[in-house]
Order: sequence, then structure tokens, then C-alpha cells
Amino acid sequence: MAVAQPASPPTSTAESDSSQRYPSTSTTPESPGVTATTQAPPSSPGVAATPSPVVPATGETSENQTPSDTESTASETEQVVVELPHPVSVGDALTLRTTVDLVGLQYTTMGAAGGVSVAEGQSDADVIAQLDAATSPYGFTPAITAIVVRQPRTSGPSEPNARTAEPTVPIVSDALQDKVDSMAGGLPEGGTAGQPQQPEIAPPPASRSEQPQVGVQAEGDNAAWSPAYANSTAWEFESSVATIRHDLVWDGSTDYPWAIIDDFGLEIGDKQVNENLLPGIRPYCPDTSSETGYWARRVDANNVLSWTIMIPNNDPDVYRSYLDWENSTDSCKEMELAVGIGYPNRLQSYGQEFRIFTEIRTPRGNDAGTDVNSDLQAPSNDCPPGVNPNTTCMGLNIDRGYGGTSLLRTGTGKPFPGSWHWQYDTAIAEWVQAQCAAYGRIGDAYRRNNSAAGPLGTCETWEYPGPGDGRQQNFANGRIYWHPNTDAWAVHGAIGTHYIALSEASGPLRYPTSDELNCPTRPDCKFNRFETGNIYWSPTTGAHGVYGAIFDEYGRQGYENGRFGLPTTDEFSVGADRQVNFEGGWIRWIAATGAVITS
Repeated sequence: MAVAQPASPPTSTAESDSSQRYPSTSTTPESPGVTATTQAPPSSPGVAATPSPVVPATGETSENQTPSDTESTASETEQVVVELPHPVSVGDALTLRTTVDLVGLQYTTMGAAGGVSVAEGQSDADVIAQLDAATSPYGFTPAITAIVVRQPRTSGPSEPNARTAEPTVPIVSDALQDKVDSMAGGLPEGGTAGQPQQPEIAPPPASRSEQPQVGVQAEGDNAAWSPAYANSTAWEFESSVATIRHDLVWDGSTDYPWAIIDDFGLEIGDKQVNENLLPGIRPYCPDTSSETGYWARRVDANNVLSWTIMIPNNDPDVYRSYLDWENSTDSCKEMELAVGIGYPNRLQSYGQEFRIFTEIRTPRGNDAGTDVNSDLQAPSNDCPPGVNPNTTCMGLNIDRGYGGTSLLRTGTGKPFPGSWHWQYDTAIAEWVQAQCAAYGRIGDAYRRNNSAAGPLGTCETWEYPGPGDGRQQNFANGRIYWHPNTDAWAVHGAIGTHYIALSEASGPLRYPTSDELNCPTRPDCKFNRFETGNIYWSPTTGAHGVYGAIFDEYGRQGYENGRFGLPTTDEFSVGADRQVNFEGGWIRWIAATGAVITS
């Protein structure tokens, strides 16, 4: 039976620690941004290239490093989160590299929270591109609300298999405080507090059974607060980058996560196991492959490239999320990648359906087929008063917990990479050999386009959040996009590639409103309709988008059947104005007056 949702989240009882220059109880003001689905940018921004993972030497074992070197590094320094008194732009945050040993940036925005690593020797441009790769697909440009710094160790393990409950206190210098105080508050220019709200949720239809599957029995009792079902993917979507996603759905058939009582958190994690490595306890591992001998590794001993938690309509400053990088008592044969929610009992739902989406992006390791255990746990909150939930003080008391659920267990012969669907009522993780399955309105659009035999080909990911209220799913040759205002439509081939280059639904065209169509009077022409314009393709002109005021004039001139014919360029700048060239001339928008002129 589902637990009734409290009318409002309980007020925090944590007391501010006056010894910290940036109290951990500070909150981030709501940012008055505009979501991508309500305002299009004036130009067509491209998608930033995903940076190659930059792996620093600090804290990592290499072939030329002995276990004693690693032990010394681990025992002398530690990572701490320093919360900023106000949000700052990523550019401003990166200037702090001259003041502190900066190893990460964290952000919050309504409906989402996360962070990116900052590696030694990594350029600012690469860090910004890394943040963009983690956030832009979901339609928000976050401001930085906390930094992760490496400092001399003030607490932590003094010997193998030992952890302390003493809080880790950030060492905040006057120079750091002065520099942050000099920065402007609020969102960076063009930033948006866009949030994914109440995405389309539908249980997998009976047609899922048509996919080749292998049933894998989950181990242990499932907690009453388990999701009704979960779709999970571990895949290499980008070269040399391992991406692990979990889409957890509650529908009222089980207790919601706020049934987890106060004093316990919620962690979503994936533990990879490599029995070929030498035994030991971190950070005192005798095997030089203990950091790299897995399908997915960390950037260094602690960090991942990026992590994201998305919970529609919930404020991360209320539920408090974190990356679980603490691994000081883990086996040297294991690599765990997990994110946590400090106060799941403060989550709220605005309907029967409730969803938590998590994503970790991290460098690929050296083992292509690591065995894995994927689970949800409710660890004890052992953080002292005045210290927000974080990796160093959650789950210290291993004798306290509020249950757990195994989404996939080790020993099943189903290692990463792969995809699977788990259901509470069967406790079965169905490993889908086709990597994924399409369902709901996206599934309807997939079947309308002839499923795997059609132009989209086989699916490559489970459905995942898109900008605003949307959802989308990747296929071999294209993607299907769904939004409550537009329904689900397929974009594929050269048009799909160009739509991605125009930032998909985050860009000026917004969401599609049709599948690919034939041009009425030109047999060599194809096009897709979008909320603000069209993308046209022909073998002689290629794929180009037309939108906004220029598209309106193009329509008045008869679209591709008029005197202009098909577009031969995308929109580009002519001084302060914007122009698109066509087979038969050009159309230009005048910035000073808003008028449109033609050749």
C-alpha cells in the first residue's frame, strides 16, 4: 500500500556550523530562468564536443606507482564539498583553481542536481564542455552552487578497514571567501532553471515479451519502498565514456521513497566486481589494476566525469543529493559508482506517478565485461548536526539500514555493458538482448515507423528525460521525441543528425511535430515539422533548418514549392541580422526593426 504524501516537507533541524565560512545549511535562491520549451535562442547553437576524459595522476595508481605511493596520497589528503553563499557561473567557479585545489563543481536547479570533475591539467574549455555534455541534453544550464576541493586530511581512515564518524570540515581560507564574495550571484547569462516535469510514464506493454530476454532472479527481499519498475542502461554512448543510467518509477503499487523514515537516505549504485584482481581493502590495494580493471572506472580515486539526479518538481536544496565517492572500506576487487539522496522522506509528488532518474558518466576501464551488482539501499544518516548528508558520513553504521532492493545481482553472467528492465512484482531483472525496448507513446511512434525494420533501426537506449517536460529515446539511425504538447515523433537520418547539431529540443526548433514526410511536389525532398519551423533535406542541398520569422516568410512565399525552393544554408549572421540562403535567393531578418526582407 502506498504511503500518503505529507502536505509539506519537514523543516531541517540541522544547526549551522559557525566555524564554516560557507555554512552547509545555506540554500540557493530559486532562479527565474526560462525553459527551453518556452523560449528559443536567437541563433542555432551547436552541440559542444564531448571532451576526452582527462585523468590526473593525483590519487591514482599507475603502472609506475607502488601501493605505498597510493597509500601515502590517500592518507594525506581528502575531498570536501564547500557550499557557496550564492550561485556563480561555471566560468567564475573555475577561476577558483588559482586559490584552492579544485577537483569538482556541483550545481543545483529546480528538479535536478549534479556535478562534474575538474582534473589536474584539464583546460577550462574541457570542463565547460564536460558540464554541457552532462546537462544540455536535459534542457537546463545550471549555475554552480558548490565546489569540491582537495585539502590536507582532517579526518578519515587511519588504518585499513576503519572509518570515522567525525565530520569533515572544509578549510575555507580568507582568499577563497574574498574571491567568492566578489563574484556576481545568480544564474550565468542565458542560464535556465528548466526542469523535467511529470514525464510520460507507462508500464511496458505486452509487446515487450516479443523482445529476446533472459530472466535474472534478484537476490534478497525487496524493500516496501522499492519502485514499481526500473529501466537501466550501462552503455558507451560516447567514445571512451561509460554512461550508467537508472530510470526508477513509482506508480502507487509500492510505497513511495518518502516512506523511508527520517535518519535514513537513499543510494542508487552499481558495484562492479573483478575476481581476477588481488584482494585487499581500499585505499591499500596491492594491485595496480584496482582502479582500472572494470568496464567503468573513476577519473581518479574518487571522482567521475559527471553525475546527475533528476527528480521532477522537487528542490535539491531540500532533499540534498551527493556523489558517493567514499570507498575507504571497499574491497580492492570492487568498483562502486553511486549517487545518494540525503532526505528521501522530504520528497514530494504531484501525482500518482513519481520518477527518479540518475546518470553517471565516467571513463571506460580496461575490462570489457565486468560482473555487476545494481541496487538501491537506504543507509543510515550518521552526519552530525550542522553537516548536510554527504559521502563521508552516510552509512557509517553498517548495522543500521532501512532495507534495499537488488535490481541486478552479481553471478548472473550479465556483465556491463547492457540494459535491463526490473519489476517489483516479479523481482526479476529482464536482460534485453536488443539492449532496450520502446513503450508508451514513444513505443507507438516506433511501431508506426515499422519498428526495427524501419528507418530508425534497433533501439540503443531506454527512454530518458528531455528538455522541459519531454522524454526521448535513441535508436540506431535516429531518435523519437515526446512532449505532452506535441506527442511522440521520429527524427532520423540526415535530418536527425542535423537536428542534434541544432541542439535538439533545447535549440531554436524545439520539439518535432511530425515524422519525416515527403515534400508534396518534389520527389527528392524530405522534411520534418517542428514547433517553430522545419528541417528540409535533399541529396543536392543537404539538411538545413528554417525557423522563426524567416520560416514565416518562407511559408508566405510557398515553402519549397515557391520561388525560393529548398534552403541551402542554416541561419547565419549578417552583421546584427540573420539570414538563410535558398536555391532561389535569400530571406533576411532585420534585428533593428524585426522586419523581414528578401532577395
